[in-house]
Amino acid sequence: ELEAQADEGLQHSSKSEALEVTPVVAAAAAELKDACPWLVTQGVKRLRDRLRMLITAWLSKGGAPNQKWFNLAASKEMVLAELGVGLHEASGPGVVLTPKL
Repeated sequence: ELEAQADEGLQHSSKSEALEVTPVVAAAAAELKDACPWLVTQGVKRLRDRLRMLITAWLSKGGAPNQKWFNLAASKEMVLAELGVGLHEASGPGVVLTPKL
């Protein structure tokens, strides 16, 4: 059931409204780049795999589907921004992810 839920969420990811670069999004991306500068050296495929894992973890922990940061088809810079936003969202109340994620 968990796998089916994650697949459904990932299917919706391609239909999600695109993430807009706002000051909050830019700050989340900058914070991620500062905390994990090695992410910038990774290819877009690896970053999309990381985003896919974050989306799956988000959904498995009860996070709402169809988030704007679910776009797996985004450019490398936007995937980094989406990872930053996703991790920021996951740090708030409601959805608790594994700390090592």
